[in-house]
Amino acid sequence: MALTRDQLQVHLDQLEGSVPGLVDTQEHHFIEAFAAMVETIADAAGPGADRDWVEHQALGMLARHGLIPPIDEAA
Repeated sequence: MALTRDQLQVHLDQLEGSVPGLVDTQEHHFIEAFAAMVETIADAAGPGADRDWVEHQALGMLARHGLIPPIDEAA
């Protein structure tokens, strides 16, 4: 059974809290480690819009932490 967005958000919040530590400990492998964690959360969302939403939230995390350029919400 797929998790609700509220349940997914709890996992995303935990992931976001771990980003600084991941950057410090994973250094060159940060993106791979981060992507694996996002994939686990996205798998819990099931297919479709909620999975896309998880992936979009993850990109926002990376942008907020200065790891990728800011996302243009208008695009």
